[in-house]
Amino acid sequence: MDQTRPNDPSRLRRLTAAALNADATIARIDDVSGGIAASLDEFNRVLASFDSRLGDFETVVDRLGSSIDRVDATLVGVEKIVGTVEWLFAPVTAVRELVQRPEVSALADQAISAGNALALSIVTRVTSLVRIEQTSEDDRGS
Repeated sequence: MDQTRPNDPSRLRRLTAAALNADATIARIDDVSGGIAASLDEFNRVLASFDSRLGDFETVVDRLGSSIDRVDATLVGVEKIVGTVEWLFAPVTAVRELVQRPEVSALADQAISAGNALALSIVTRVTSLVRIEQTSEDDRGS
């Protein structure tokens, strides 16, 4: 409780000082609240920009998802093509591997030699038949 009298000058000075301090404090609070309001306005602007970017991001993610789906579909098609090619070349690969074996290679060489000999024999016979035919024609014509 205040022990001073109501008309005491020191009391008046203290009340004046308290009022001035309160006024300065309120002025500082007003400045801080004005700064907070400006910061909140800037924050709202940033959030609005972020929200609009999220819409763009969602569109990009959707496009990326559809691109991945197209790549997956393409890979499935390529896998089918590769499977078909492997199936088509399986007999060729098997024959190639078989021919590369030394015992089969020797047989193939023998078959080629025999084929060449047979071809030479056929050519020789045909040639001799042609000569005989020409000789017969020459004999008939004379």
